[in-house]
Amino acid sequence: NVANIRFGSLELDHFDHPLRAGAGAATGEFFLAGRNVETLAVDIALIVERIELGSNRPAARVAGAASLVDANFHGQRSSLPTPGPLGQMLRNLCHECKALVDGPIAGHNRAMPDFCPTKDQPGYRRRIVVEVRDNAVAAMLEDDIHCLAVILRHDGLAVAAIETWFDRLPWTTCPGAQARLVETFTGLPLAEVTARRDKKQNCTHFHDMAVLAAAHAQDRGTTVFDIIATDPVAGERHLEIRRDGEVLHCWREQHGVLQHPAEVAGKVLFALRDWIGTLTGQRQEAARLLQWAAMVAHGRTMPLEDQSIASELPPNCYTFQPERAGGAVRNGLRRDFSDGTQLPLAGFGERVLASL
Repeated sequence: NVANIRFGSLELDHFDHPLRAGAGAATGEFFLAGRNVETLAVDIALIVERIELGSNRPAARVAGAASLVDANFHGQRSSLPTPGPLGQMLRNLCHECKALVDGPIAGHNRAMPDFCPTKDQPGYRRRIVVEVRDNAVAAMLEDDIHCLAVILRHDGLAVAAIETWFDRLPWTTCPGAQARLVETFTGLPLAEVTARRDKKQNCTHFHDMAVLAAAHAQDRGTTVFDIIATDPVAGERHLEIRRDGEVLHCWREQHGVLQHPAEVAGKVLFALRDWIGTLTGQRQEAARLLQWAAMVAHGRTMPLEDQSIASELPPNCYTFQPERAGGAVRNGLRRDFSDGTQLPLAGFGERVLASL
């Protein structure tokens, strides 16, 4: 049951093709115009052959390599954090046959606004994936300088346990924050796992992921946030966040001041708290995530030596507290996801989910 494909009134509920090698790896609902069943079957078979997917490969590996997660082209989504090469090939196929494709999970299909041309531009990328299971939530994040995750286990009412994972953290002292996070949240009611709970004494990003996990504890399935902050050109940046492929916010900033849309025009990122407080639901959550990421993205344009003395930075997180800032060393590990050859959370996300 990899895909449900509709051609007018004809519907194939169980489309039989080589993607069965990754059974359960991906689900989708494609609405294609001007194609017949036989032609499409050949197209998909050729695509699968081209990326050398075979039934002899483990399903988990197939899933990681060829997940169809791309909400612009799916009616549903898989639980995997990476889109993979097959998703790109199917996107190309859809364009070539002038497909009419349904929008993301919510049923919308918003085109990217003209004022926010983020696609293919160099800049900062961040992916956050929230994966929900019975009595457990994983919140995973990767960007240029972070690759980490929090697993929150609960009984439906309170936090039973906190587990942390990481591949990359920006300071040598950051791993020490794991124990602090466990101390901060273990035993608390889910409703009390909030951003105001000892945040400055914690690693900001571990803390944020714990709060996000708690907020989604009663959800079902997967939520994927993709964030882009383009590198400044003549002082201008474009800032965008998508939830499951749907653009929720797209801002234009000029020399540090937001210009568009009108509701944020004239504000700076640090002064958005009151405006964000006027939002509700998904738009509020997404605005806060975009604000945080856009501030971190400034680091791409700063020489590493100018951001490597922790004792000179405000004490806003675990590492920057006076008692440990003097011993903190910047590790300098960075990854640039701009060219699309690397996907945030690829590999790491699969390891985390395997323990969930």
